[in-house]
Order: sequence, then structure tokens, then C-alpha cells
Amino acid sequence: MDFRFTFETEAEQRQAELQTGYIDSFDCVRMVVRHPQGGEIDFPVKNRESYLKLLGFHGDGVTEVYPTVHSYDVENYL
Repeated sequence: MDFRFTFETEAEQRQAELQTGYIDSFDCVRMVVRHPQGGEIDFPVKNRESYLKLLGFHGDGVTEVYPTVHSYDVENYL
């Protein structure tokens, strides 16, 4: 499945973060990985390059990937 990402590479994302300190919101995915010992973890994958690396690394452990918008509101941290 082809997902929409605001950032294609880790470097592109890092450069955008360096310009402002944070990014208000951007398109990404969340990935659910089930561990062989039991349990699972659900986390954001913020660029296409990382997504492809993680798919290769976790292989069959990836049980779900779904699109989302990652948001950051600085007011939540003041």
C-alpha cells in the first residue's frame, strides 16, 4: 500500500525540524509491530525512508500500518 508522507527522507525531515525547532503537523503513518515474546507496540513513522527501513527490519512482525497526521502543539508543553 502506498501512503502519503510529507517527508521522503530522514534528512529532509531533519532539515525542516532544524528550521523551526518543531513542525506543527505532517502526514505520516503509524506502525503496529507484534513482538515474538508477546505484546505489541504502535508508533509513528515520520518519513518514507524510515518506513521502508522498518518494514524490512520488522518483516512479518508488522501487523498493521495506517495513515495519520502527526501533530505537535507547543502550547501543550508550556
